[in-house]
Amino acid sequence: MEAMDRTQAGKALVNALAIGSEAPPPVVLALAPGAVPIAYEVARAAHAELDLLEVAPFYAPGTNLELGEVASGGMRVLHAERGRGLLDADIAAAAAPVADAIAAREHAWRRHHPRPDLAGVSVVLVADTVGADARMDAAVLLARVMGASRVVAAAPVALRKSLPQLRDDADAVIYLDVVDDARALDLWYQGEPPEDSALLGWLRRAEEWRALA
Repeated sequence: MEAMDRTQAGKALVNALAIGSEAPPPVVLALAPGAVPIAYEVARAAHAELDLLEVAPFYAPGTNLELGEVASGGMRVLHAERGRGLLDADIAAAAAPVADAIAAREHAWRRHHPRPDLAGVSVVLVADTVGADARMDAAVLLARVMGASRVVAAAPVALRKSLPQLRDDADAVIYLDVVDDARALDLWYQGEPPEDSALLGWLRRAEEWRALA
């Protein structure tokens, strides 16, 4: 598929999701800064609340062994089999820099916008890519723990080998393109992910049009 910018990808994803007049509308959660312009288009089409559930992997010190994922609010999902032999303090120390980066990004937003209540609601999780890490799987688990009644995992492009587990975990998995080589994920988009200032701009615009609706 020809490379596109993230706004174009979001509009294409809306069509794939076949968003209609669901009542009440779902909550749309962006899982990474690069996913915010994509999730914005999904939320706008659904007249839905747009928020962040940023999820990022963390690794064993000095290695590329993924121990788990850290999410907004300091929530953590650990791959238990990979943490054997590590003290809780070691795991916390490995996760801390990633958690701090996420917290810093959310700080300005959270001063004005409380975390959404997911109890009993439908949730659409939007990533820019579904790669070899377990970021989307962790987000599905966290949304379930937070009480979501239905969880849809959506991304413009996904790594094929990551899809079977995700299909088991989510109620639906929606994507535009699938690749077999993780390196192809980096070539899928035109341009760089948005800066933090632009990210907050999208979130605030979503508040404005949702208030008007």
